[in-house]
Amino acid sequence: MTPLARPSRKRSSAAELNRGLSNGAEFAGVVLVFFFGGFGLDKWLGTAPWCAVGLTIFGVVGVFVRTWYAYVAEMDRHQQQRTAHRTVGAPVATRQTEGHAA
Repeated sequence: MTPLARPSRKRSSAAELNRGLSNGAEFAGVVLVFFFGGFGLDKWLGTAPWCAVGLTIFGVVGVFVRTWYAYVAEMDRHQQQRTAHRTVGAPVATRQTEGHAA
């Protein structure tokens, strides 16, 4: 049985850390911008906390949706790379066949 080739790690741990910090800062920044935008609208229009709450929820949902689509796109890219590295006719490892000698 031929073992599956492990994909090479092209990103360093520093690059992964930078990406995680960037995503966290983006999340916090978007939520704060929408909150303070809603807060300003509330002051201008005289509407209690409704604009701040509404825009904050809108910002949080928007960031989650954007993160979901980015995650799905990255997983599709990983799946395409994985299928491109498979050799034709080679058996595919499954949970039942991993660790067992043929």
